[in-house]
Amino acid sequence: MNLKVASKLLVPYDVEITEAGSGKECLELSKTTDFDIMFIDHMMPDMDGVETVKALIASGRKVPPIVALTANA
Repeated sequence: MNLKVASKLLVPYDVEITEAGSGKECLELSKTTDFDIMFIDHMMPDMDGVETVKALIASGRKVPPIVALTANA
């Protein structure tokens, strides 16, 4: 749900949006794309946001600023 909400909120700002449905998909996309910023949901399928960020850092590639999202109240 956060993916859909965040994407809709960013549309008016004319930014290019790349969506990943899971932590693993995010890691795969980061191998071939240099992102300016990442919005990462804390509770994603396969790997949660914390695991995903740790894997991004461990990859040795440049990690952009990351904004954590959560619907956990």
